[in-house]
Amino acid sequence: MLRQRDHDGAMRMIKIVLQKRIYSKKYYAFRSLARSLDPTEAAETVRNDAIDNETDDSAVVG
Repeated sequence: MLRQRDHDGAMRMIKIVLQKRIYSKKYYAFRSLARSLDPTEAAETVRNDAIDNETDDSAVVG
């Protein structure tokens, strides 16, 4: 029983780490996209994508 609980905790931690890594890759992709667009359009794009990421991440982490 204890071993199973430790395994579940470890898997949960691995999942969180992988999600953070994916999030940081998305962040850098959006940042490079923002540099290539004009400033007002880029700010809207990054803000909208950040909102989308928050909703997606909250659904996955739970």
